[in-house]
Amino acid sequence: MKYFCYLLLSFLLLSALDTSAQRPDIKPMLKRGWRQINAKEPDSAMQLADSILQLVGTEYSDDRVRAMNIKAKALYQKGKNTESVTILFDALRLCKAPRDNKNIAYLYGEIGYAYYAQKHYPESKLYYHKQIDILKSLYGSDSLADPYINLATMQQGIGEFDSAALSLNVVAGIVAHNNNLQQHGYYYLNRGTLYLYTNKLDSAAIYYNKAYDAWYAIGYESQIYKTTFNLGYIAEQQKDYRKAIEYYHRTEQSVKKFGLKSEIAHVAGTIAEAYAAIGKYDSAYKYLFDYVMVNDSVTHDEFNSYLAKLDKQYQSEKNKETIHKQQLELQRQNNRILIFIIILTVVVLGSIVLFGYFTFSRRLQQQVDEAKGKFFANVVHEIRTPLSMIQGPIKVLQEKTTDPEVRYQLDMADRNTTRLNDLVNQMLAISKIDATQYTLSESLGTPTVFVASIVDSFKLQAKEKGITIHFEIGPDENALFDKDAVEKIITNLLSNAIKYTPKGGNVGVEIEKSNTEWTFTIWDTGPGISQLDQEKVFSRFYRTEQHQHDGSKGIGIGLALVKELVLLMNGYIKLDSEPGKGAVFTVTLPLRTPENVIATPSNEDSATILLVEDDADILDFNKTLLLNSGYRVLTARNGIEASTLLLEELPDLIISDVMMPEKDGLTLLKELRNNIATDHIPVILLSAKSSTQAKMDGITEGAQAYLAKPFIPTELTTMVKNQLELLQRQKLRLHVPDTSTAPVADISIEERFADADPFTRRCFEIIVEHLDDAQLSVEMLAGLMNINRSHFQRKIKTLSGYSPSELIKTVRLEKALKMLLKKEGNITEIAYATGFTSQSYFTKCFSDHFGYPPSQAGSIN
Repeated sequence: MKYFCYLLLSFLLLSALDTSAQRPDIKPMLKRGWRQINAKEPDSAMQLADSILQLVGTEYSDDRVRAMNIKAKALYQKGKNTESVTILFDALRLCKAPRDNKNIAYLYGEIGYAYYAQKHYPESKLYYHKQIDILKSLYGSDSLADPYINLATMQQGIGEFDSAALSLNVVAGIVAHNNNLQQHGYYYLNRGTLYLYTNKLDSAAIYYNKAYDAWYAIGYESQIYKTTFNLGYIAEQQKDYRKAIEYYHRTEQSVKKFGLKSEIAHVAGTIAEAYAAIGKYDSAYKYLFDYVMVNDSVTHDEFNSYLAKLDKQYQSEKNKETIHKQQLELQRQNNRILIFIIILTVVVLGSIVLFGYFTFSRRLQQQVDEAKGKFFANVVHEIRTPLSMIQGPIKVLQEKTTDPEVRYQLDMADRNTTRLNDLVNQMLAISKIDATQYTLSESLGTPTVFVASIVDSFKLQAKEKGITIHFEIGPDENALFDKDAVEKIITNLLSNAIKYTPKGGNVGVEIEKSNTEWTFTIWDTGPGISQLDQEKVFSRFYRTEQHQHDGSKGIGIGLALVKELVLLMNGYIKLDSEPGKGAVFTVTLPLRTPENVIATPSNEDSATILLVEDDADILDFNKTLLLNSGYRVLTARNGIEASTLLLEELPDLIISDVMMPEKDGLTLLKELRNNIATDHIPVILLSAKSSTQAKMDGITEGAQAYLAKPFIPTELTTMVKNQLELLQRQKLRLHVPDTSTAPVADISIEERFADADPFTRRCFEIIVEHLDDAQLSVEMLAGLMNINRSHFQRKIKTLSGYSPSELIKTVRLEKALKMLLKKEGNITEIAYATGFTSQSYFTKCFSDHFGYPPSQAGSIN
């Protein structure tokens, strides 16, 4: 009996040993389970986990806890979140603290992630912090990198970016002292994602690259695709689509290598969008098709499963064939719908891209044209001042020299500066037309007489070339027309006709009139113009092939200016020509006579007012208000436009808004007061700012008046009238009374100019200093006053009521009268002493000014 007991015990021990020896190794099975989880194969992983749980039994062990975790992960991947959490808590109940604290901490982390996936955020935070507390007690702070990374991921996902940053700061302190590059990579990845969430793209890219470098260094390729995908997303947000596509392709290679199906589909769709953004629709179509196919594979599998169930229900071969046909037909329908959607998407995307491209190109071209026009106008304007300073001294030298050779050289220089000046004026006219600032100024006159005077000025030039000018005109009748525009048209056409007609040829000018229009024709017997050139001859800067090689001068803007002026006057121009048979230019303009034109107040002698306002409605209203009051009105939309306009023309008064883009009213006012050409112009400020301080700011900067919006129209017109009347009274104080009622002014000219403004007073003093200088001209006086001639003429006229030449003559005659009364010399001596070059001319000017000759000055006074 005793022997039997020993034998039985030995058998049981051997059986136990044998059973243990036959039990498979659990560790490889666990590893295979995690590989299946990472490959998103939940069914296989779940089946393997159940096998492991049967092998390890129901008691606590590390292997059982890990197998239950695999099963929980598989359930989560299958969308069974509640069952997943239940498994994790079952595993947690097997563990006993403090013996199993390591596994408890591990399970706390998994439960935290499961709650986060179910959007139970407070519970998720709780279990992540429980995990952190246990790990800290077990291994110290250096073991907390991974749980804090998980916590930061959860915090970022729910928008708690400040908390996420604090969590990652803890991780940064840990990884700074270890060489765990895998852990470094996860830290960098999460830090980059935090920056991405907060739209700091450059910082995010830096950390994604660091994560890539860390994982690449240790061959951790299964996670590298996360960095390359996010780097591609950043490049796409920065509109660098080519760089984005490069990163997406690297991501594509990684996810395909590891068989990550959902990531493959996502990357394919993203690449398709990126290719569409750069117009590569063939590549976009390919990846869009791949994206649909990857997604359709899942739907197709489900559909096959449904068909399998039908096969079990219907056993007959006929039903199987019917189901198969239905499957094929549905697949064909799906394919047709897919192809239609793809084609429609490509067409829509292409249309959007093309529309955006052409809209952008058109706007860009408009901006370029505007910039070219402004630059063109500024350059032309800047040429005029040095040109005047060249032409003026040439004129002076021409009058002084008697050397024939020097005279010949000066005449040649004078002719070329005159030609250059004409060219500059034409270019300036074109720039004004482009800027819609060219204003027609019609006046009553006789077109035939006016054109005849222009033709007469070309007869000497034609005679020198042996060309005969034929001039035929209709009846002399008055009409309204812009003399400056018509002169430019006739001059350009007639100049070209004489220039290109060979010696001994003929040029003709004919004028005809009907009841509604008048026509003038200029023809020549020159070389003619080919049909090809006729289509381009009115384009700017175009010169015919023949003229480019025959040595004739010109830059090709004359005919362009002619056509634009004709169109501006609502007329049209026609060219008839054949090579070798000359050319005929016919210009037809609408006939405007005093009988067929509604009378409107003439602004030719009215005050000119510049309106500066960025609000289009207020600008139009104020412009109409001032035009109806009889003023001439210029407009600008901001301070920059006003400054540009002031380079061309000086107004009598400026009305400016204060708050404007680019350059406001106060800045414009400062510039006006610091510029000698504009410091005299009165300024009325308009503004929505009605505070006392705002008004004081405007008055302090030099404004004459300040009007707050909204305002009463009569209030504005009254201010304008008062300012202009003030200017007029200043002018009247400088003028001599009518000598028919007062033989001599009670106040001397010196006393009158002593009360004038500083600019006019200084101008008077210079004239007196150069009283005996017969060469004192308007150009010389402008130079001594350090101001552009055109601005000088406008400014002195505004301030004194005299033109510069009238002012010089008036001062000389007034001083001559005083000298005659004091008998400081005879008439000839006084004439030369006051800058006149001959007694006869002095006598004529004196008589015209005072109403009696200088010989009677003493007896009358």
